[in-house]
Amino acid sequence: KFDNVYLAHTRLAIVDKNNNKSDQPMIGSDRETIISFNGEIYNYKELRKKYSIVTKTESDTEVLLELIIKFGPKILRELNGMFAFVVFNKKTKKIIAARDRLGIKPLYFSIKNENFYFSSLLSVILKFLEKVEFDEIGIRQARKLRNFFQGHTFYKDISEFPPGHYFNGKSFIKYWDIDEIENDSSLNKEEIKELIIDSVKIRVPDNQSFSTLLSGGVDSSIITKISNPNYTYCVGSENNNEFSEAQEFAKNLGLKH
Repeated sequence: KFDNVYLAHTRLAIVDKNNNKSDQPMIGSDRETIISFNGEIYNYKELRKKYSIVTKTESDTEVLLELIIKFGPKILRELNGMFAFVVFNKKTKKIIAARDRLGIKPLYFSIKNENFYFSSLLSVILKFLEKVEFDEIGIRQARKLRNFFQGHTFYKDISEFPPGHYFNGKSFIKYWDIDEIENDSSLNKEEIKELIIDSVKIRVPDNQSFSTLLSGGVDSSIITKISNPNYTYCVGSENNNEFSEAQEFAKNLGLKH
């Protein structure tokens, strides 16, 4: 708690399991800046080395926090990962909230009676609102498309934080747009293969057991082959499954299925 600002976090420890040092909310080296961060920054080690960031932990959270302290929101364009976070400076009272480029990690907000609420869960914000109305458009989107668009959620008083944007306490600012990606059809098979291998390997956790969901189809088989997991799992029902395909593929790779 800082004056009238509250930050809370329930952490799923993946990158750094040290609860004493890496739990959140985390305070930065300046003893003024605090972060609550949900997600994973895949290139945090490269950024730590590039900008000579000195850390006390092995967590991507601390690297992200120190980068924000050093560069502010302009560092967002260099992040390779999935994230939603809120940073607050208890001295300047400034806040920065941000969401990854494509909105992989959820983030919702509500502005009510001059109060700002941010959370990765709708249920948390609901606890602070006395009365809410259902958003029929948001409900239709979730039913038909299994996703929200144009800021809609299940509730009229709660909006989805726009992907590729950050909030500076006053307005939402776009830091990335999908139109920036060039439609390059000149890539050959080897270049595409290298991109796929890289995109899988940067997501594999260091020195930890992990598994893949293996259906036996093309996508999950490629991911399993590249990542070489400790276990593979296949989920299905008695009359609708791909158990045999998954079992055969895992057996061919010598994996525990």
